[in-house]
Amino acid sequence: TRADHSDSPSARFLLAYHYLVKEDYDAASRELEAFLRLAPNDPDGVEMLVMVGGKIPEKASVLAKRDAAIVIEPAMIN
Repeated sequence: TRADHSDSPSARFLLAYHYLVKEDYDAASRELEAFLRLAPNDPDGVEMLVMVGGKIPEKASVLAKRDAAIVIEPAMIN
């Protein structure tokens, strides 16, 4: 379960991906925010979080934020 692996970045990212596929953008955003608190230098996580309209945690690196310059609206992936 998520509780058993709450400190695992890969588990958080995978769960966020599943929520994204299910079009549950709020849940995906929460998981991506948790993922980025654990893996702040991951540009893919930042990009996905921006895509679902989430707030990038302060801990996320400047380089990761820069790499997420392309904004994709959730409606564009339907």
